Amino acid sequence: MTDWLQIIRTTPKKVREYGLMFTLKYYLDYMGLINYSTIEYPVRDIKVTVRPDPFWKLCEKHKWELMCIKHISDVVKPGQVIFDVGSWVGLYTLLFSKLMRGTGRVYAFDCDPRAFDILRDNVERNCLTNVQVEKICLSNSVGQADFKFHGFTGSSLISHNLIANLKTIRVEISTIDKYCEDNSIFPNGIKIDVEGAEGLVIEGCRDTLEKYHPWVLLEFHGMYMSEKERRINWYKIVDSSKKIVFVDGDSRQYQYGSEVTSLPDCPHFHVFIRY
Repeated sequence: MTDWLQIIRTTPKKVREYGLMFTLKYYLDYMGLINYSTIEYPVRDIKVTVRPDPFWKLCEKHKWELMCIKHISDVVKPGQVIFDVGSWVGLYTLLFSKLMRGTGRVYAFDCDPRAFDILRDNVERNCLTNVQVEKICLSNSVGQADFKFHGFTGSSLISHNLIANLKTIRVEISTIDKYCEDNSIFPNGIKIDVEGAEGLVIEGCRDTLEKYHPWVLLEFHGMYMSEKERRINWYKIVDSSKKIVFVDGDSRQYQYGSEVTSLPDCPHFHVFIRY
């Protein structure tokens, strides 16, 4: 009942922001009637057909991680191997594939059950033959762990109380180092968006960073951490880094393109790292 009341309350606003047809498709998809909409990225005239969700429209309107999308579109080149760690429903997975014009390889990792199903649908709908989706949770060890999933955003290996009603499932975990060794591959670039577990992912790819020096586009979720945890995780991430560039975030200290020399003065931000 609560879900339906929320839908009724928010529908007029969604129609104004996203249009009647898109809003209708979104609610139909939410109810399990799978359908698709065509969306255009704010770079390179790239269009994709995806399961409808408001964040896609925000992306199209230049209101969702615009600076990250612009920054990475100048970095990705045809023929590269890119890991999308915490790929969610495929915003960057699809972008990477399109930027490489069907060449190279994108490995998309996510273990949130609902997000993974939508990710796979989006990849298949766009016939992206250079994308491989993996239902694997990447961390700093190999085995099993409790994964808190939400099905929209906020799913993570770490516990936090900013999002209510997170369910827990047991998942297989591994590391980037092991995945690369087992499959005889190495990435040119890694995007990491894992809702606060980014320090664990970096710990699990030390050998890869040292041997192959991939670029890393990383979203830092400090709002899920205490001040002490922020600093610990930040120093895990920047250890051995050669250069860090600020991409976006509500910082008074840094702006887009600034070289980062200390933990930014905002809890949530994106940085581009060279190791």
